[in-house]
Amino acid sequence: MFISILRKSIALLSDMDLALTVNIFSVLANIAALILIVLAILQLRAINRGRETDLTMRVFDRFRNDIFVSSHDWISQNISAKSSDKIDYFSEEGRKIRKVAIVFEEAGALLKMKSIRRDLILSLLSELTISTWSLLEKFIEKERKRQRDETLWDYFEYLKTEAIDFKKQ
Repeated sequence: MFISILRKSIALLSDMDLALTVNIFSVLANIAALILIVLAILQLRAINRGRETDLTMRVFDRFRNDIFVSSHDWISQNISAKSSDKIDYFSEEGRKIRKVAIVFEEAGALLKMKSIRRDLILSLLSELTISTWSLLEKFIEKERKRQRDETLWDYFEYLKTEAIDFKKQ
């Protein structure tokens, strides 16, 4: 069938002048090139989406890590939102807080850089992020003042803000 269509097209084109035939083939070649470009862009988007999903799941795995879980459990059981500013940054308790905060900090940085999927990470971690921030907020405020660094744990705070916005949707 394709061959018969091709033969009819060639016969039709042989009746036309050469310039018109060249123009028609040029237009067809350009259309084919545009279609290939669109398909390539769609393929690259799919690959990027897969990479973002993979990285998002790797970030989520950090929240299931034994060190994170045990440190977070300790925070949940031993710290109230009112008492976290009483903890010394360099103490064993402060080390547990830093272990937890750094995981939230990394997730927030990747989210801000749009390297991970916002919908997926926030659907999995919104509650945990908000509740942990509320427990550690006074500790973080105290350390920002002590270290004279208002950007300390900034990405953690960004993640918390995004989690609150996500929950409103």
